[in-house]
Amino acid sequence: MSRTRTRLFALYPSVVFAIAMWVFSNVALAVSSFEQALSEEQVRVGVNLSSQDVVVRERVTLDIELQSLHPFAKDLTLPYVDIEGVVVLNDKQPVTSSVRSIGNQKWYTQKTRMFLFPTLAETYVLPTLSINTAITPQNGKVLEGRVNSLPIEFKVKAIGLNSTEASSLVVGKKASLSLQRDREAGEELEIGDAITFTYKLDVAGSDTVVLPEIKIDVPNGTEVYRKPAEKENILNPLSKTNNAVVEQRFTIIFQEPGSVIVPAVQIPWWDTDTQTLKELVVEKQIVVTGDSRVLNLASSGVSKFFDSAFAWFRVNGYAEVILFFSSGTILWLLFKFGALAYLASNSKRRAQRRSRKRLFLSHIDSQAYSKAIQVLYLIVSAERRDINVVSLHLDSESKKIWERLLEAAYDNEQICDVSIMEAGILLNRVMYPVTTKSTGFQFNWRLNPQK
Repeated sequence: MSRTRTRLFALYPSVVFAIAMWVFSNVALAVSSFEQALSEEQVRVGVNLSSQDVVVRERVTLDIELQSLHPFAKDLTLPYVDIEGVVVLNDKQPVTSSVRSIGNQKWYTQKTRMFLFPTLAETYVLPTLSINTAITPQNGKVLEGRVNSLPIEFKVKAIGLNSTEASSLVVGKKASLSLQRDREAGEELEIGDAITFTYKLDVAGSDTVVLPEIKIDVPNGTEVYRKPAEKENILNPLSKTNNAVVEQRFTIIFQEPGSVIVPAVQIPWWDTDTQTLKELVVEKQIVVTGDSRVLNLASSGVSKFFDSAFAWFRVNGYAEVILFFSSGTILWLLFKFGALAYLASNSKRRAQRRSRKRLFLSHIDSQAYSKAIQVLYLIVSAERRDINVVSLHLDSESKKIWERLLEAAYDNEQICDVSIMEAGILLNRVMYPVTTKSTGFQFNWRLNPQK
């Protein structure tokens, strides 16, 4: 019995000390207002930038951590931040909540991020973030207030590009530029045919908000229709990085025979891993329409004939006189027989044809199918005055396209899968129908050859 009492008396100071510490901690954490908790640093916020020395359009990650000795009553919500010359994006991932020990104390934390994309080379100051916060002390009463962060300065430097190159600059860890075409590279096209080029730009560690638009110069003898860019941000769950992807489609319709050169596309890329300037390139594309070899031979033969003729006249000294009288005679004949009027009307007709072709393809591109059909009827009336029925001028392939277009137009303008390329095929068959040779009449002596 005496030993038991001795042990109890030995444990008595430890128990008293533990109770005293528990009471002391509760008294220390007891707060009556949010301002008191803030002044005693029981609630605080930490802000950290991933880098304070970056280049234009480089992503700067802003990590924000809210800490409290008391449980949070609601999730962290960031205020609106506006910095002139900087694109500010909030993290789309949910707020991360946890509990950890800091300095032998139990702290409740909430974390989130912001992403900054500076667009100009200068020194910026991240303003004070005033964050609405709600905590629940041990008395169970919810206390609300604001926690303010300290301003942070960061510097943005230029790379040394001209204005045109700077407007198309991309910045990221990895980047690629690729091209897909819906026709084979060596395939020869006819006048009125179309080909679609799809350029794809993929940049890791960036965002579609700051990616440039892909542009190409319009080649001579073509009509180019540009689709709205398709943009997508893809989060890599393993590396926690964002891939910004932009796809841009160009449909090119060829209106003249010969070789057409689609210019190369060049985009400067700043590699943030190696801190070097590189270039993403898609080489120029060459497309052949019609038989360009025959055209070149014909034009070279004509030019050789005229060159030799003029050389002969120059040697014999009659070039000026013959040129004067021949020009006057040709002009008189043209006026006499109305050839100039015919040429003028023919030129006007060709211009009208080009205008209607552009209008038809524009209606297809904007999904105004009823208007496109009306334009096609106008084209048929102008080209074939004897027969105004569109289907009579089509082959089996273009008839199917025409039927799908009619179905879409007369069914409340439903979404149609007729592409610009198919519309070009339909237009080509209407303006240049396939003619079949007549077999001619053959006399048969038999009155009833079927019997």
